[in-house]
Amino acid sequence: MVDDKDKTPDSGENKTPEPSVATQKPSGGKNNRWLMIGVGAGALIILVILLFARGPLSLGGKVAIKVGSENILESQIDKEYTAYAKQYEEANKKKPDAKMKKEIQKLIAERLVQQELIKVGAEKEGVKVTDKELKERIDQIKKSTSKEQLDKTLKQMNWTMEDLENMVENQILATKVREKVTKGIKTTDKDAEKYYKDNKKNYLVPDTVSAKIATFKKQKEADDFLASVKGGKKFDDAVKKYIKGGVTVQQLSKDQITGIYGKKLADEVFALDKNGLSSVVKTKNGTYVATIDKKEKGKQKKYGEVKDEIKSMLASQKQMEKFNTYLEGLKKDTKIEYVNKELETKGSALPSGHPK
Repeated sequence: MVDDKDKTPDSGENKTPEPSVATQKPSGGKNNRWLMIGVGAGALIILVILLFARGPLSLGGKVAIKVGSENILESQIDKEYTAYAKQYEEANKKKPDAKMKKEIQKLIAERLVQQELIKVGAEKEGVKVTDKELKERIDQIKKSTSKEQLDKTLKQMNWTMEDLENMVENQILATKVREKVTKGIKTTDKDAEKYYKDNKKNYLVPDTVSAKIATFKKQKEADDFLASVKGGKKFDDAVKKYIKGGVTVQQLSKDQITGIYGKKLADEVFALDKNGLSSVVKTKNGTYVATIDKKEKGKQKKYGEVKDEIKSMLASQKQMEKFNTYLEGLKKDTKIEYVNKELETKGSALPSGHPK
């Protein structure tokens, strides 16, 4: 459970959090989590680029790492770090410190090494990316975002469409190599049932409430709002004076409310009856007034409900483990020289949390 001081909700917005009921996924390597720290909404394409980028073809300069006959340049690593640091600073209002900078640069370098190893694997396995496959994926990206947002993202990265196409080609290649070397891996019903029995708590759906939670910047605003609703004005009508567009209904567990708004509000909300109205609740996270529409009792999901989900998850885990082993083999068979010794890392060829 999270203390009131641990999290701060978005100012002026009521955001629906992810469900608290989670299946246990393959453990993501801490390497990938470094790049996720502090990167806010709207940075999805940036993250994808950082995870798979090879770097603009026009870059030149000092060699940082040699992988077989290919060179990874200092300028590639610096360019990607600069893009990440900018996103981090925008989200956190501060720059990464020296220690984080060093770690991030190592991680970028390691991914670039991994990318070159995947190319070695692609040649070994006879895997290629067709023009049709590349065009389809680029079209998907264009359809998933506006031209303005895509142009803005590429500008932030100082990239051209050609650079984006190069990144996407590398992504497709990695997926195809992985699929080929892990083909045929499955998981049995017995494995899935054992996993379910060992992890039943992961499939426990908690009690939830349908709540509207208004966030106020000032105590007086919250007091005036509460008085207005108690005087007969509808919650939705009264809140529009303080929050543009009002607030939306959120289906929340007690832990979710605690994590976002604070324990004090969570306790009060779960003590309310249907259509109940909270008092003005002030925590270190903010000042709130909430109302609930209904409560729903939690339940334990049955094995049959989650069987397919578990089997898919376990198969993915096995595939990732085999792919990591495959890349480790390529790493041993490929001459890798860290010209810049500060970039060298030790560990697996590919973090277990590497994107599919």
